[in-house]
Amino acid sequence: MAVLLSYHRLIEKDSKYINNCWKSSILVILFVSISSSVAITFSLQSLKKSFRNNCFMGAKPSFIHSSGLITANNNITCHSNSVYSVGETCMYVKSVIDELTSKWNNQDFCEYLIYTPLFHALTGVIWLALFSMHGPGGKGNGSIIAKPWRIIFPSFIFFVLCAISALICASVGGNALKEFCDEFNKVHLNDDFDCGQMILYFSWQENDELIRPDKSYYLLKVFPWIWATSYITGTLVMLLRILLVTDFQLMKIVISTISKETDDDDYEQQSIDNLKENVVINSKPLEL
Repeated sequence: MAVLLSYHRLIEKDSKYINNCWKSSILVILFVSISSSVAITFSLQSLKKSFRNNCFMGAKPSFIHSSGLITANNNITCHSNSVYSVGETCMYVKSVIDELTSKWNNQDFCEYLIYTPLFHALTGVIWLALFSMHGPGGKGNGSIIAKPWRIIFPSFIFFVLCAISALICASVGGNALKEFCDEFNKVHLNDDFDCGQMILYFSWQENDELIRPDKSYYLLKVFPWIWATSYITGTLVMLLRILLVTDFQLMKIVISTISKETDDDDYEQQSIDNLKENVVINSKPLEL
């Protein structure tokens, strides 16, 4: 028996040999990105409402200062930086934002920061449904489509584009929020106040607000970067799945000759035996 040809080829791996972590990790990543997108949109819209729908991101507010006298008693004490003691009388200084003279940012800019995460959330729901149905990979036994591994490369492109978009939006939004917070340095209410507390003090908040402006500020400080990081993580997971070829297995094919020196029955049996020996399939799943 002589070997004429030997080569390897990739064939689709049975989906039952593919680790479920590949599918579940993407589902978790998509869930985190969708949740973060909704939190960003809600926080921005809530803060915008607190400033009477003016685009506060990157704005330069003008302040009006007023002062007056109050008598110190059991309920009123002179202790904050905006209240000054004059004997038994306290002089207070009150500052408010002048809506008319303040330089608010363009509404299109705030709409970009609000609706970009919202668009990501809507597309994320679609991809979450696709991966729930077609994400196991391999041959697709029990799947709706015959070759569910075909979703891997398009999803890699999706995560790359979303990661770029989220990074740009998070960076631009973070800089704009910092510029707005820096304007509060012109008003010295209390040295212990951070930007969230200053926003709470100066916002025109209604009593029926679901979440206070300072809480919305803290959400905006954290969730944009969680949002961007989730897409970067999804990109890395998809890249690893492509590079490690987890949806395929390696088959070795050997073509050889056999000698016909036996009778027909022995020849037929030998042909079957040789065929079993010469076509070797590595059916063991590839492990990370």
